[in-house]
Amino acid sequence: MLTKFTATRVATYRGQRHAATLATVVLVLQVVSCTRTPEAINSPNESHAGSTDSTRWLPVGTRVPPGQPIAFPPEPYNPQKHGPALPNTTPEANLVGKRGFTLPSPPHSFSPSTTGALRNLVDPPPSKGDRVIRLFNTTRAWFGGYAIHDVEPDLNVPPIPTFTTAEQIYIYAPTFLVPNSCLELTTYHSRSTNDTEMANMQAWFDWCGYNTGGTANWAMIEPVNFPSFKDHYVRTYKGKPTVALSVVTPTSRTGCWYGHLYDYEVGGWVQKVTSCGSTQIGHHQGWTAWESYNIMDSSCLTLPDIRAMEIRLADPFTSSYVPFTDYPDDYDTFFGGIGLCWMNSTYTFSFPAPGLGANSWVAKTGNP
Repeated sequence: MLTKFTATRVATYRGQRHAATLATVVLVLQVVSCTRTPEAINSPNESHAGSTDSTRWLPVGTRVPPGQPIAFPPEPYNPQKHGPALPNTTPEANLVGKRGFTLPSPPHSFSPSTTGALRNLVDPPPSKGDRVIRLFNTTRAWFGGYAIHDVEPDLNVPPIPTFTTAEQIYIYAPTFLVPNSCLELTTYHSRSTNDTEMANMQAWFDWCGYNTGGTANWAMIEPVNFPSFKDHYVRTYKGKPTVALSVVTPTSRTGCWYGHLYDYEVGGWVQKVTSCGSTQIGHHQGWTAWESYNIMDSSCLTLPDIRAMEIRLADPFTSSYVPFTDYPDDYDTFFGGIGLCWMNSTYTFSFPAPGLGANSWVAKTGNP
């Protein structure tokens, strides 16, 4: 059943963002039962002049053979334009719930701050390894997101005892959460003291607990170096292996969120995971980030550089995905983290990434 309501939002948080006039935005949102796949995205009656965007896209429907690079990223998924997403083409690859698979630690929750610090000093020590751009619902109730992420299927590190006393290391990079969304989209790399090789995964963390018994946890984890995953979802873009991902909701509050990857073999967006309800993070902010656990204890590993490109948010005024950098009040550039490798400049975080768009970043970690 469809109902409509009017929600008045007043921007109250600015943090360390660019100065700009804050305004009350009145949005007309559609509330849709969270048991359905969205057939249309928000189309409020109010109009708003969007930014000029000359990005060239790979049209939805285009198939690209495995091993063939792409010149342009896939067009962002718009249910209103492209229709329902395709069913998951690799359901057997999901490791969550399979015997013998241990779930990794959850990603960080980048909490609100009015002091310029990403987190309090009492937060877990691994937060020292992070580089973060926080995202906000200041001028819009963003109802989706899109990005191109490097995946690095062959990323590896030496045996754990050679560089840390911890039993496990994690790198979540890139990781992306739309403000107020249930679903965090992350490529993660991990290794424990008992592992003989690195685990390189594409994963979806369910902050609403819809798939995980009401407790926030991992909803889907797929190995990015599996042949089927690479054939369907990974293509080289601007010199490195990447995936194209999106998340969208028919509402922007306590509705359902739908996560997608572009499948180059079938030529369309496939729905990987759904989550409904309210986020358990404790706030309504999002982020695009490079984060890590326990890799900066005593040395700086040489790791492949990792990029996030074409980071966009879905604008309810225009029903389109716009570069998040077009809205300075909706992000901040306090990167945070006092990890050894950031502080001694062995690692660098560039936003925007040189030679790429304004809505991009790159973490340079010693191995291009």
